[in-house]
This record gives sequence, structure tokens and C-alpha cells, in this order.
Amino acid sequence: MSKINFSGVRHTLRMTVISLCLASFCMQAVAQKQIASRYWHVLPQKFSYTEKPQIYTEGDDNAPTTVAIYDETLAQVKTFDAIEYVSGREIVEERRFMPGEYTDIEKETSTAYVSNLEEATVWAKDYYGAESHTKNGDLHTYLPLELRVPENGYDMIEYVKCTYREGSTMLTIHYMIRLPKYSDWTVIYDETWTNNSLDWAPSVVNCDADVINDDVECGLTQTLFNTDEKYEYLCPITELSAEPYVSTWDEVYLYNESFPTKRSKRYFVEAKGWKVVNEDGTTVCTFPATASECNIVLLGGKTYLAFCEENGITFYEINAQTNSVQKVLTAPVRIYPRMVRGRSNDFVTIEAGGELSNSRREVVVTDMNGRRLVSRAIPAGESRVQVETGQLSAGVYNFTVYANGQRVDNGKIIVR
Repeated sequence: MSKINFSGVRHTLRMTVISLCLASFCMQAVAQKQIASRYWHVLPQKFSYTEKPQIYTEGDDNAPTTVAIYDETLAQVKTFDAIEYVSGREIVEERRFMPGEYTDIEKETSTAYVSNLEEATVWAKDYYGAESHTKNGDLHTYLPLELRVPENGYDMIEYVKCTYREGSTMLTIHYMIRLPKYSDWTVIYDETWTNNSLDWAPSVVNCDADVINDDVECGLTQTLFNTDEKYEYLCPITELSAEPYVSTWDEVYLYNESFPTKRSKRYFVEAKGWKVVNEDGTTVCTFPATASECNIVLLGGKTYLAFCEENGITFYEINAQTNSVQKVLTAPVRIYPRMVRGRSNDFVTIEAGGELSNSRREVVVTDMNGRRLVSRAIPAGESRVQVETGQLSAGVYNFTVYANGQRVDNGKIIVR
């Protein structure tokens, strides 16, 4: 009897067990996270209240307005519904064929001379096939005996009608067309389109970085527009156009003319501005930019929204402390000189003209602790004011310019 060697079998079983253990270990080492959306964006740590990066999703097919936010561990920390904005409207109307009803149209007329009623009757019957005779007062009307009605929406029936008034020497021949009748326009479809405000996200361009990268998109923020921990986002302010764009189709030809039976009225939207909205749907602020897209620009320690408008790029400065977004003026405020002696005959000049000329303007001087020291109004019709520095001791001071109560610019001067 031959002996059976089990050493190879034992080695094979041992390697199989080891392989299964390693596979189990690897599967446990790779954690799986499932996010119920195919669309996600970045919330950089600079715009995060926790100073840690987050990501967010902006809805799916089942809940298109629901925003879900995940922390750096991919744990969901909050959900809320973003508001929608109107992006258009379409109304589709139709006019339907009305069986049994019709419209008679007189194409042209001619006349024939007759002596009396009997001759008019013979002419109508023998020459024009109008054998049906009716009388209304002294007016006699002759029509074909069999005058059918349109059987479908494109049927066109031609016939001749004759009329004769007693005592006249003239038989009038009317060449008629009978057309199918349609109803008035009725609405069969009316839909107003809306978009989720977070469907798009502006690119972030950090001009203060050593290497500029504008591939980051961020449509949600906690720190950009104010200082609380709620989430904010941009939403366009739109209004439907007063006049629609009209298109027609499903045409039939009646009396050699096109007769559309369906039409669409499309109302496009006009941009009226933008608003900043927080997670509970309340408006933080509004501003009048009318372009459809923008970039977030970090430049010189300040944050701007840059809109590509018809006349060029317009910048709006964001101030999280005052919850405001203000247009950067084309005629900026000038403060000079920046270094001055604290003598009674020395002045700092502040210019605030240009787009500010029609505003109520005020210049406020504060020390580095924020204490208000001097205020000056710029008189109406003038573009500048001077502030004497003799009452200021040596140090650094803030000069802030307000227009209609809103801060428009500020700067520092040094008094020696």
C-alpha cells in the first residue's frame, strides 16, 4: 500500500487562511463613506467658522434644493434647503378644430345684368349651380343645394352664392370660401422654471498667494459675508421679461396662408442684482451687480466679488464686519499726505468726488483703539475736505470715509 503525503495539502490550507486574513485586514483598513449625491464642492478652511475644511453637496434628483455639509472626517454636520430663483417661464397654447363649425369668407364678387327676378333665378341656377333659394324681405339668396361643412382642420370648401334685390337690374355673384373654425388660444402648459442657488459656485482666486490657483470653487461660506457660524451663499435677483419670445408650429394652410395651431411664449429673466442669503433663508444684504457669474478675489488682504459686466469687470468689496457688499468706486477716495507733522498749520486732505459727489459724505478720524476723535462733513458740491492735525498727538490714525451712512473707504496716516 502506498503512503499519502499531506504536507503539501497542509501548506496550501495554511496559505489560504493567511490570504483570507490579509484580505479581511485590508478591507477593514479602507473605510467606506457614502455621500448621497453626485455633485459636491469645497468649502475651504479660510471660509469655515471652525477653521477646518468642509465639503458640501447641493442636492440630487429627489431633493434638488437640499444642501448637506460634511466635516473633515466626512461626517455630515448639517443639512438645509437652499432657496430657488426664477430662471424662466414657458406658456404653450393651442387652438383646436371645432367640428361642425366653420367660417365663410368672401374671396371676390362680380355682377350680371338681369331683367327681373325670374331671370336672376335662371342665371343663379344654370350658370352658377346655386339652386337653393331663400328670401329675406326683398333680398333673394341662392346657394348650392349640397353645401357641406369642413370635415377636418385643413378642409377648404369653395362655392358660389348669388344675391338679387327685387327691382334691381343686377345679380351679384359672391365667390366664397368655407374654412374650418378653430377655438381661441387656450393654455395647455404653463411652467415657471427655477434653479437652485447653489447649482453653480464661483471660483476663488487668491492673488495674495505665492502661486495663484483658480481651480477652487466655493459657493458656500461661513465667514465671507458675516461673522456668525451660519452658512451663507449668493442668490441672483431675477425678474421675468415683460415681453415673451413667441414661436409657432403645427401649421395648416387655409386659403393659401399658414395657420399655426400651437405656439410657445417664453419669458426669459432679467438680472436685477444679487443677494446674500443665509441657511435659514433670510437675506443678509443685497447689491446691484447684474452679471450672471462672478469670481471671489482675495487681493491685498481684502475680499472682492468680481463680475464681468457689459462695460468691463466690476469689483464689489465684501465687509464681513458690517455684513455689506459695496461696489468699488471708479473714482476712489484719496487721502494725502500719509505722513504729516502735528502742527496747527498742517492738514490732511481727503478727496471723495466722482461717483460720491451726490452722496452725503463724512470723514471720521479714530485712533488705533477705535476712539472717535474728529469728524468732518464734505459740503454739497465740493469733492474734498481738510482735517487739521494740530490737535493730534504723534501716532497712527485711521481716516474712514462714509457715503450715505455706508463705509466706502479708509486709510491710515502717521502724525510725527
